[in-house]
Order: sequence, then structure tokens, then C-alpha cells
Amino acid sequence: MKARIYRLVKQVSDRGIQVLGGLRGPWTVADGPVLLPAVPAQPVPLPRNADQLPASFRALFGHGIALAERRVHRLRNAVVSWHGVVFQQFRLFLPSVWATPRLPPEFNGTFLLRQWMGRHQDVTTPEVVGLVHGPWAAGNYYHWMVDTLPRLLLLQRTHPGCPLLLFEPVPAYVRQTAAMFGFERLLPLPPETVANVPELAMPDYPAPSGFQDGALSLAARDRVIEALHLKGFAGERRVYVSRSRQRLRRLLNETAIEPLLRQYGFETVYFEELSFAEQVRLMTETTVLVGVHGANLTNMLFLRPAAAVVELMNNSTHEAVFNPCYYYLANSLQLSYYCVPCQAASTGDNWQANDSDVVVEYAALQEVFASLFPSV
Repeated sequence: MKARIYRLVKQVSDRGIQVLGGLRGPWTVADGPVLLPAVPAQPVPLPRNADQLPASFRALFGHGIALAERRVHRLRNAVVSWHGVVFQQFRLFLPSVWATPRLPPEFNGTFLLRQWMGRHQDVTTPEVVGLVHGPWAAGNYYHWMVDTLPRLLLLQRTHPGCPLLLFEPVPAYVRQTAAMFGFERLLPLPPETVANVPELAMPDYPAPSGFQDGALSLAARDRVIEALHLKGFAGERRVYVSRSRQRLRRLLNETAIEPLLRQYGFETVYFEELSFAEQVRLMTETTVLVGVHGANLTNMLFLRPAAAVVELMNNSTHEAVFNPCYYYLANSLQLSYYCVPCQAASTGDNWQANDSDVVVEYAALQEVFASLFPSV
């Protein structure tokens, strides 16, 4: 009975808040300079082994996307959630969430009541405060490195070194990279807390989630490498990054492909054993990176141009599973991208989610290696 009453109250309050917000609607543009022009959609090269892919799977690649003009928005008296959603008087600021089209509905309804009833934290600094993270960047390595570092570059153009509103706890790699871009003064927000910010500066997302602005991605890469005092790219290492110590998306027949990896000169690496600086250094020494779809592949950001990436990806074409973000990232970084579709190992709750463990076909992986290393 209590659960039914709760659902009824929530439905009524959601509808009421949506009506209140709908009187004026969400808003999309605040004061602030346009820093990057709109870019029309461009074709994206297919995976290098496209001819080896099943036709239904191959058809999912190659689709570019247009980029809108991007600005740094200036907002007064903004309310900001701990995970980077901006709202004001029951109105959602769409640029804070619309990099992912399905997110805005999640922040209607009772979520907006938090500006009245939730935990508050007043920002008292007289300076403009920067906001660069979105709902998925809190504790997510990919979304911080790929979506957020380019936003730091944009914010640096207009408000260098300003205090930065962040989520709490702040991971070490977030603190390190923010400092590399000149943002050392952090204002962490505890979970489920909203901040009242007198003056806020928020850059647009450079691209919708899963896509990238190549020039900004390369500039972010160069900034990190320079800050770590690494002298360019050197070495010819071949790296297989293992997820066997992770909870999701493990390669279940990893042991079976170890002889193949050894034959082609690969070393097996566990990124969780390395510091952030060690991971970056390793990537600058690597010419071929192989791994299962997941945050480990984010480190391709620090590979040299023309290095190769081989992604082991769930072979489902279901929209809830297929996620080509690393394919687009590889192309934006001018890397050679190969994809090996893998069989999902689970038919339970995860079979239609991008979380299943996978099994790679030995012969398919061998075919890719043979094209990469014809002399072996």
C-alpha cells in the first residue's frame, strides 16, 4: 500500500512540476561568446576490417554527425546539482544535459523540487564559477576524459583558472587533469546536493555524447602529455588491456587467446595497477592497443597518430547494446580502427545491455592480427 501511495504522489508531483516548468519552458541560451562555429556532418571512415564484418553490423558504422556552434554560457543565480545539471525556477537549462537526448526527461518532475526542498550549498565566492561536468562524468573515466577535458579547454579561453564546481568525491585523475588545464581551485558538491551559484560559466558540450570534436580531443591529449613532461611518442609496444579484474564486460576466453597474443608480441596490461601518469606514458609508447569495449579503451586518447586500435565489441545490433563511441574516438584521433564482433556470454538480465561478458572468435582475431602484421 505504501509503495502504491508513493507512486501516486510522485506521479501527481511530477505532473505538477512539469506544468509549472512548462509555463515558461526550459531555456537553451544564456549570455556568453560563441567560441566554435557549427560544423556540418562529415562521413566517417569504416573500420579497417569492414569487409570482414557481418553486413548488418557493418551498416552501423560510418555515420557522421553535425556539430552546432558552441559557446561558454554565462548564467546568473543558477542552481546546479552535484552531477552538473543546471536549473532555475523549475526551468531546466538544456545545454547542461542535452548532449544525450534521452537525459532531459529524467530531470523534470520531482527532481526539480530539490531547488526548494533538497540540501543546499551556497557558493559565496565573488568570482565567476566554472561548470564543465555533466551527469555521466561523475566517477566515469570515459566521460571525464573525452567529454569534459575539451570543455575545460573552452572554459580556459574565457575564464582561465576560475573556481571549478565539481562532484564529490573527486577522483585523483579528475583533480590531476583539472590542474593540468589550470583549474586548481575546486568546489566539490556532496551527492544529492545543489549549489546556489551567483555567477556561473558553463561551456557547451563540444559534441553529442558518443561523438567528439577531433581538434579539441587532440588539443586535450597534447595538454596532458605536455603537463606530464613526456617527450612525444616513442616505442613500439603492443598492448592487450585486460578487463578480467573488472565486474562487467570481461573476455571470458581470454586464456584461450593468450598464445595468439604472445605470437604477435602483445603484453597483457591491467590499467587498474597503474597510476594515471603511468597509463599515459604506456600509451605514448604503444603502436597497437587491443581491448574489450569499456573505459580502458579511453586511453587511446594518448596513442600516437596512425597507431592502431582493435576493439572487441558485443556483436548485438540492438540499440541498447551497440555503442560506437570508441570507433568515433579513434577516428577523431586519426587512429587506425579495427572491430572484432564478440558473442555475448549472458542471456539473462544483461543480454540487452552493454554490460555482458563476451567471447571472441579466435579465427576472427587472428585475421585482424594477420592484416596488421603480415610479416609474422
